[in-house]
Amino acid sequence: KNLGEYDFAEECLIEAVQIRKTLAQGQPHPDYAMALDQLGKLRREVGNYATSLEATSKAAAMLEETHGFESLKCLKVYRNLAEVHQHLKNFNKAEELFLKIRRRLEENTNTENHEYASTLENLANLYEQIGDLRRAEVLLKQFVEVQRQVRGIEHSEYAGALRDLGNFYMRYATDAL
Repeated sequence: KNLGEYDFAEECLIEAVQIRKTLAQGQPHPDYAMALDQLGKLRREVGNYATSLEATSKAAAMLEETHGFESLKCLKVYRNLAEVHQHLKNFNKAEELFLKIRRRLEENTNTENHEYASTLENLANLYEQIGDLRRAEVLLKQFVEVQRQVRGIEHSEYAGALRDLGNFYMRYATDAL
């Protein structure tokens, strides 16, 4: 990765976290949690997974306390947390979180939405990474269908989902030319 302005970005986010913490008087607060999540995402992007895990875990717990696990904001942060676990090769924990998020979305929202589609894609990527290609395939097909329903057949995200499914089949084709 080109770290470019990573150091400056991290300084800005650390300062934002400190300001939000001070404004929240050290108590759980959604703005404080979202600042921590942003710091965690930045650290994940450059491969600092241990510090990403720390910031994202704290953000997830804080949002669960202030908004409840069912809130979309909380579910997004838990999805970020699952991705960190996946990068750390904590596959069981990543799967547990992705499945918990998927269940909550299925129980509490219409599954024809971007959050549900993203969760299916993340779970498919996890299963592909651990070699469970059958489950990955099923989830990628569901991901494509949700993108079709949500975005329509002329949307770039639907085209991207089709590309992802096609690339999956290309990677695992048994009848290569």
